[in-house]
Amino acid sequence: MSVFHGLTRLTTSITTYLHRIFKYENCSPCCFDVAYVYLDRFMQMHPSLPLDSFNVHRLLITSVLVSAKFMDDICYNNAYYAKVGGISTEEMNILEVDFLFGLGFPLNVKPDTFRTYFFLQREMRLQPPPPFTQRFGRTLPKH
Repeated sequence: MSVFHGLTRLTTSITTYLHRIFKYENCSPCCFDVAYVYLDRFMQMHPSLPLDSFNVHRLLITSVLVSAKFMDDICYNNAYYAKVGGISTEEMNILEVDFLFGLGFPLNVKPDTFRTYFFLQREMRLQPPPPFTQRFGRTLPKH
């Protein structure tokens, strides 16, 4: 079991949760694209970790936190992110450290990789979302 695995499913939908992050985090727009890169890297490095309703919210808030800290000159502290994410500050701290170790700490994103994820997200926004139970068959190569 991973530190990202919650004991209960959050009743908040992923869409609502993402809207909450967008509304309150005030990080630069590129942070969300970079967070997507980090999340994909993390999942590729941990293929045995399922992305499900028990961990997706924690993975999302953590990837945005790490991205904002790396990309932006000014960002909120972990206590603020924890409040937005609906978790304790202590849990946010643990999630951040585990996420960084899980990535192996390389946080740089090459411009070509950034562009790929930027356009992939844009393409995905134009399509209706797949059912949550469906496995995504499209993964990007490791970078």
